[in-house]
Amino acid sequence: MMIHKVVKYKYEGNTYDSFSQLKQAYPYISFPVGAGDDVLLALGIEKVEAYPPLERCKELLINAAKMHRNTAEVAPVEYRGNTYDFDTDSRDRLDIALKSLSVQGEDATIDWGMADNTTATITAADIMGVFVTSAVRSNALHEQYRSIKEKIEAAQSVEELNKISLGETIE
Repeated sequence: MMIHKVVKYKYEGNTYDSFSQLKQAYPYISFPVGAGDDVLLALGIEKVEAYPPLERCKELLINAAKMHRNTAEVAPVEYRGNTYDFDTDSRDRLDIALKSLSVQGEDATIDWGMADNTTATITAADIMGVFVTSAVRSNALHEQYRSIKEKIEAAQSVEELNKISLGETIE
């Protein structure tokens, strides 16, 4: 995620977050539509491009890193050649199936719809394997997030923040 500069306008000692806000503050002045920087400057309007405050940029980047981690945690899980959906509803259904198969005995199976819409016959051990695979992935994602967060918090400038990668997806 790149942090971009924001444009603000300065006029008569005041700073405005948008050109619309500037126009609203001075309804008696007819500002030209689509005026270029040179026209604005001739009118005494200074267009300023700057990054948001560093702490705000850090907050935005940390939230983006969390979202990246959280999205990756619910991505489908591959286990023994099958790809299982792993959103909240799918995890609940897998948990119910695991309990049902466990009660039925060690050889019990169930036909299960996979993420690619194929069907596979699976066992309680397969479901446990999916959960273990997910836990390992989740741990790696949280370690990756903590590392990225440390880099973000240590950054001294927005330019440094823009060099931080939110990381590759962990399979």
